Amino acid sequence: MSSLFDIIFRSHKNKASSLFMTTQHDLEKDFVLSERLDTKQMREVWNNTSKPYKLGASVIIAGISALIDYTGVPYLSNDKKQDIKLIQKHFGVLANTVHRKCFTEGNFFIWVNWNDKIKDLEFILFNFENMWNPVFDIDTGELIEVSFKHNFHYNDKSGNHCTANRIMRFTDKEIITTYDGNRPQGMPIKSVKKHSNGRLPLVFVRYNRSLDEVYGHGYIEAAEPYIRGLSSIMENRLIEDKRSSRKKLKITAKNPESFLLNTASVNGLVNENGEQIRSLDIEDMDIIFCAISENNVAENAEWLKPDQTAQDSLQIGSHMIQCIKEVLGTPDWVYPAKLGASYASVSAQVPSWIHHIENIRTRELTNIWQQLYELCATILSNATGRRIVDTDVKWKRLDLETPELRAKIVNYMISSMKLARENLLMTDEEIRNYLDEYMNDLGAFASLESELPKMLENLKKKSDAIKGSDEEEPRDQSDRDRPSEGENLNNNELRDKTSE
Repeated sequence: MSSLFDIIFRSHKNKASSLFMTTQHDLEKDFVLSERLDTKQMREVWNNTSKPYKLGASVIIAGISALIDYTGVPYLSNDKKQDIKLIQKHFGVLANTVHRKCFTEGNFFIWVNWNDKIKDLEFILFNFENMWNPVFDIDTGELIEVSFKHNFHYNDKSGNHCTANRIMRFTDKEIITTYDGNRPQGMPIKSVKKHSNGRLPLVFVRYNRSLDEVYGHGYIEAAEPYIRGLSSIMENRLIEDKRSSRKKLKITAKNPESFLLNTASVNGLVNENGEQIRSLDIEDMDIIFCAISENNVAENAEWLKPDQTAQDSLQIGSHMIQCIKEVLGTPDWVYPAKLGASYASVSAQVPSWIHHIENIRTRELTNIWQQLYELCATILSNATGRRIVDTDVKWKRLDLETPELRAKIVNYMISSMKLARENLLMTDEEIRNYLDEYMNDLGAFASLESELPKMLENLKKKSDAIKGSDEEEPRDQSDRDRPSEGENLNNNELRDKTSE
């Protein structure tokens, strides 16, 4: 059965069909890599350097950029400890690159190495297409050993262009590097570096991988037919618009050649000897010559005016764009064209977007970052001799409220926690942890035990001052600026109690 894409572009099937080779879910084929995803092509789509996708890549680029921005940077608990701070610093630098490669390619490697010169961890990324002769566990699909093959070019001392190959093989005990071809002078054919990590010194990132698969999947793989379809539609529309906008000229003459010669002479395109010195510019117009016969009957030619198909193209293009957005799970308002939308107009889409980001974080990325932390901790401990404590990967709360709504919610929360503290329902530490998760900026307090009671006491004084003395007239409370149900605050009973 033909796909919808092939039906639409059946006249250009060879041009329009997918250039990506999809992964086979058969374990035997996966293990021997008879077919693999073209991750290099995916990077070209992301960088918009691949010609077949140039006019359609902007949608996937903007959508993945939004996913990266909203996903944010993971943070580690116990981040007060110096070693964890060091790892956290690297995570902050790596986050954008790791998330981008997850969303675009789906499969890549992170090699964590200890650099003795700078006394720090260093991270080296290997692309999926450089993987060579991997060894997997037949039951779990976990990576046991893997090699990476790179071709590199250089100029020798004589200026000659040389090519060589480097193969690096990683095991749980050593890293073996071999060179062949015209290797640089002084470079050994083979070198072996032992390590005591007890595991591979790299993390094989496989984003969006099912348990019955060996490899993961990026979003470009699923959206590729729609990106290519959109690009083809745009290209065809531009060609048609250029063709229909060209000037059209119909000429009837007995001798078209003499007509052209006379035209060239009048326009100064030939010299007095009849020699052509410049060409007649007909690039921007279409010309049909009609000759006159001996009996003075002129030939006739007319331009066919096909019906405009722009509206159909727009509808198909809009459908392709919507399909790309559905693959990514991104709402319309995260794209640049919709960034001016008010919060009220998009509030119905916010909960599903938050849920989507939280799923990406907890179900996919947390495990990747946890594996990376454990590897960093092992290598750092072996290099320094210090024991690195266990920690968890966490994420900052996704904040999508307006400043006004956020201020109302914070005011409501603090008033509620003030009452909870007075009634011994929450401790200072519990209040701080709750606010820290929500506001993300309370960690600047040098001493919570001294700062938080002062803050709550100031709030109490302000609250007492607002109530007024007994001699004052009762104030109208009907216009109190309290959060409503539409602002995700179900009731205000607790807040009302604070003013009794």
